[in-house]
Amino acid sequence: SSDLGPVRWMAPESIRDRIYSPKSDVWMFGCLIYEIMVQQEPHLNTDPIEVAIKIRDQNATPGIPNVDATIQNLLKACWASNPSERPTMSQVLQHLSIYVPIQASHI
Repeated sequence: SSDLGPVRWMAPESIRDRIYSPKSDVWMFGCLIYEIMVQQEPHLNTDPIEVAIKIRDQNATPGIPNVDATIQNLLKACWASNPSERPTMSQVLQHLSIYVPIQASHI
């Protein structure tokens, strides 16, 4: 799977159809948030090929960590099965601005 990419972070459509978009970036950013909150890579104890198959076929996510509800809800939104239902990166940043103020000019 080395030619595919970093499957542990990849969106289902990226694995399945090699579609990369701002919405697949949002999925990956959700995985980064997960990694920061849990302090380990997503799907850490699963073989990368198995991870790729589960993400591709079942829209598998790393799981929602036991963190505050705002982050949990953001992760759920970032990992929506349908890419069009995922937030934009601007919307993600607005959710995160309660933790780190972001100037509107940077969005």
